[in-house]
Amino acid sequence: MPRPFYTVGHGRLSARELTEHLKACGVDLVVDVRAVPFSRANPEANQQALAKALMEAGIGYLWMGDRLGGKPRGKKGALDVAARLADPRFWEGIEILLQLREEGQTLALLCAEENPRRCHRRFLVARALLEKGVPPEEVRHIRHDGRVESEAQIQAEEAPLFRGELP
Repeated sequence: MPRPFYTVGHGRLSARELTEHLKACGVDLVVDVRAVPFSRANPEANQQALAKALMEAGIGYLWMGDRLGGKPRGKKGALDVAARLADPRFWEGIEILLQLREEGQTLALLCAEENPRRCHRRFLVARALLEKGVPPEEVRHIRHDGRVESEAQIQAEEAPLFRGELP
């Protein structure tokens, strides 16, 4: 069975809490998909501090915000999903993720936003993984309380809303 792709938002989690959640899921490598790997609200999530904490916990760190970030460096304003999906470098990044998984790594895509329903790591990066054939049950979102929701679960919850039904 293929290894799942996890996603996680650091939010205000301490480095200890974050690494505990990642270890509980068997994550080998965190792929930071923040265009700017910096957090004013949570200095433990700044790139160097985070990479050090992960290394100390036995988890690798790879920054790919240049390819998979929501906003390319120097861009202002809202995320332009169509522009990101049209960028060949974005798709190169997706291929790297697929290759790392093929090599046996269990990955967690990291961003700042805790809720995957409001983050580019879900509606951009995970969407691209789904388009490449990764089943929605293999994309799993780690929440701050340690729960893990699959993309399939989220899609099932959202489906009635898009049809105008009450859940």
